[in-house]
Amino acid sequence: MEKGNPLQSRYDRRVRRLLFNVLTAISLVLWISILGLWVQGYYGQIGYISRSDNSNRTFQNVRGGFQYIHVFTPSGMPLQNSSIDHGWYFGKAWDAVISKPHLGFGIASETQNDLRVTAILIPAYALFIVFLIAPITWISFRSTEIRRRRRVRAGQCMVCGYDLRATPDKCPECGAVSPNAKISD
Repeated sequence: MEKGNPLQSRYDRRVRRLLFNVLTAISLVLWISILGLWVQGYYGQIGYISRSDNSNRTFQNVRGGFQYIHVFTPSGMPLQNSSIDHGWYFGKAWDAVISKPHLGFGIASETQNDLRVTAILIPAYALFIVFLIAPITWISFRSTEIRRRRRVRAGQCMVCGYDLRATPDKCPECGAVSPNAKISD
């Protein structure tokens, strides 16, 4: 098996670390946003609406989650006109249009008089958990890295923390080879 270029490998690790840090930061911002919208959903509503001649798409926060509603008229019959064709709107707090969601998730579709309505409900706790995974993973990796650096500086085994000042090449406790060990040919 052929070994790769060590400089390329180091570069790849740096790029992956940078990418992971950026994705973690984005995830943390989204997590904070979801938390704010989750709480705000109990006091009022923020939504985004996009209308066309025969379609109306709405994404809004509701009590306990977020819902997407799509109203469509296939025959080209225009929907009711509103003061907003597209953009953000604010209003009073609403409950979700789906009456019995399962664990907060729900999907409903109904067709009536040539009007098709589809609604999707996603609970805020699910998005809260999803966007929290990357920051928790980052904290875990970072704390492991800090612990490893402290142990190397203090002359301890990176695996078990045993003092390696007397035996700097190999840990007598767990058998791990020290990264500072001299490798003989």
